[in-house]
Amino acid sequence: MKELSPFWFVRAATRGLSRAHRPLAWLTAAAVGLLAASLLLQLVDGRQVLGVSTWVKPAKFAASIAVTAPLLAWIIADLGGARTRRLRRAGTIMAVVAGLELAVIAFQAARGVPSHFNNATVFDGVLFSIMGAGILIFWFAELYVAVRAFRHRFASPARAWSLRLGLAGALLGGAVGGLMPIPTSAQRAGLAAGQKPGFLGAHAVGVPDGGAGLPVTHWSTEGGDLRVPHFLGLHALQALPLLAWVLERR
Repeated sequence: MKELSPFWFVRAATRGLSRAHRPLAWLTAAAVGLLAASLLLQLVDGRQVLGVSTWVKPAKFAASIAVTAPLLAWIIADLGGARTRRLRRAGTIMAVVAGLELAVIAFQAARGVPSHFNNATVFDGVLFSIMGAGILIFWFAELYVAVRAFRHRFASPARAWSLRLGLAGALLGGAVGGLMPIPTSAQRAGLAAGQKPGFLGAHAVGVPDGGAGLPVTHWSTEGGDLRVPHFLGLHALQALPLLAWVLERR
């Protein structure tokens, strides 16, 4: 039937997302587009950054934002209430900041240089600082949404606590991300000696970035990796509401 075709479903989902929060809908579309472009470019661009395709990081960040932005839009629309305008502003702030993050990551990937922890030039350091400041702003906007969620009366306990704990997990995961730009002991030693390290901060713990890692995620298999709790915390925001959706239907 025509009304059950995939195109009908995509159009309906797009219209619903746009009604929920237009800037976050635009962000979702941009993230999906960047994901598709990054996957294609991995096939034709052989350049590598830290042992993987230069387009891996844009693809991963685009995929993450593509599944996060729609849920944030839905949460903001579901909260509503007397302070809807403030919630929508918080959503707009998150959309703008996340869009800027994707733009910087894609730009650095096109240059064939790392986007994160890059201290090789003043320009690279400034771009990473802009990303860091933007994510801090994003975190506080998300904190406002989380506070509102803990005060809101939802349709069911499952939905209420899945969204509340999902937002709390995302905030904790984001806080773990704040540990990554801290210089490692080797980088601090270089700074103390008057050197200019090419990188400031790291994902891996106890071993250098860029070593052996898991397929797809590239999480370190030689030492610790802050990306693991960062990922699990951020994407509790998808996993717990999905679980609540299943429970509500049972």
